[in-house]
Amino acid sequence: MTFYYDTISPYSWLAFEVLQRYRPIWNLEIDFKPVYMGGISQENNNKFLESLTSTPNRAAYIFQDIVRQGEFYQVPLRVPESPLYLLAVAGSLKQQRFLTAVKRAYPEYLEACSRDFWYRSWSEDLDATKDTSIYMVASRAGLKEDEILQCLEDLQTDDLKNALKETTSEAVEAGAFGLPFIVIDREK
Repeated sequence: MTFYYDTISPYSWLAFEVLQRYRPIWNLEIDFKPVYMGGISQENNNKFLESLTSTPNRAAYIFQDIVRQGEFYQVPLRVPESPLYLLAVAGSLKQQRFLTAVKRAYPEYLEACSRDFWYRSWSEDLDATKDTSIYMVASRAGLKEDEILQCLEDLQTDDLKNALKETTSEAVEAGAFGLPFIVIDREK
């Protein structure tokens, strides 16, 4: 199974946690692939944020649903004080690049880092875009200082930026128009 996700997506967090719980029961092999939700939206001409601001009932429903789903699945989701700031201004590009760097260099920490980014944004309502915030998330997930600094350095490279773009395009080519997006390979 390939699991495409962005830590800006609370629905990705819900799916991530459910898959973690059932992975041993269902005997799943999961390839977690960080992608950039903004890129998926752009490639699909999806105007999700526009629809949230232009349709107040939709925004109210989605934020209510996030809390309801979090309670049901026992994921500590809460709507940030300013969810539109998180989604439209702060974004997730830097976090997703960082996760791409972690997946390349220290894949054993990818799941813990991902969970901690979701937790920081969607449970603690704290910044996850500054280097100091990313450092704290990575440290909490178990990475050592030199490993974190290496991944932060990698964020600036064209190679890493292109890797995230390629994975995002790969998800769109597979049919993604939102997140999470899951592809199941029954051949393996």
